[in-house]
Amino acid sequence: MASVRIKWSAAIVLVAGLLVATVLALRNRPVARQLASLPWPVGNAALWLHEALGGSGADESSTTVFALAQPASPATVALAREFVAERLIGTAATVRVEDGKIVVDAPSLMDAARVRDRVREIDAELARGYRGLVMNVVVYQSAELDNIGRSLRNDETAMNLGITLELDQVGYHVRVPDGGMYVNPAWADKHHCHNTRIEGTGVYCLITPSERFDAYVHGDPELFVEPHPDAFALPPGRTLHLMSAAEAWRFYEIEAEPIAIRPDQIVDVRIDRGLLDFALTPAGAAAVNPRVIAPAVEVVIDLGAGKIRPVTIKSPGSNAVRLAIELDARHARQIVRDFTLASAGLHRISR
Repeated sequence: MASVRIKWSAAIVLVAGLLVATVLALRNRPVARQLASLPWPVGNAALWLHEALGGSGADESSTTVFALAQPASPATVALAREFVAERLIGTAATVRVEDGKIVVDAPSLMDAARVRDRVREIDAELARGYRGLVMNVVVYQSAELDNIGRSLRNDETAMNLGITLELDQVGYHVRVPDGGMYVNPAWADKHHCHNTRIEGTGVYCLITPSERFDAYVHGDPELFVEPHPDAFALPPGRTLHLMSAAEAWRFYEIEAEPIAIRPDQIVDVRIDRGLLDFALTPAGAAAVNPRVIAPAVEVVIDLGAGKIRPVTIKSPGSNAVRLAIELDARHARQIVRDFTLASAGLHRISR
């Protein structure tokens, strides 16, 4: 029994010694710096203990600096500060401008650990950079669209599925709706639709645009739909561009090759009378001009949110082409800022 008590006493002394050593280590400034570099959540937990124990590095601040590669106006510097500050919301960091640079101050090593992950996200976002513009040429009207519209109007299956050819400000397009309809119980069971069955009518189920389109093109025995593999056949160099929305899918006929404008082919981006306005270099104009000479085309761009937007070409055929796009103010300001900061070369120079 005595030997057992001695062993337990030795173990307690060892554990106590390790605990004291750990506490002393967590209070040590160099150790705190090392802890700050540990990945989350280990580094954050260790730093929390360091602060709780009143460690010597708890009030040690850290600084991160971002700079612009090109000489920039005060307005551009202010945009850079806003960009960085927005991504540090929720931290204790302060963001200021000093000698044309963006300086991020974290008041303690714990705050520095919180800021570190955000700074990495900023680095990744800046590395992706501004990628320019990718536009598509929509065929407003064509012989193949006329044939598609005529076929859909004369096809009872298409009418039952609600698939039609419609016209909007962009051009003619195939519209595939979302909504409910009565279907065969076999289809309802297969698609986990358990609504009440009405004898002689079927089961009322929601059929998505994807299910309607796939049924029409590939066939669906449970919906009594034969396949229509060539229903939307297009000539070489053309393809269908899908724009999805809550109430329907819309397929526009577009030229398969997009118009790509590199960042270095854009001179300026600004908001002009409610429109997002891009000024192109002569090289950018040369990429646009050959593609917009046909009278029955519409240039569009997808800026996100599943919506393609018409692009107005100003001064087509010249070396000073401008592109105007109607866009909500918040999104437009974001694009102007992203382009401006990419052109000025915002980057991190220290941590």
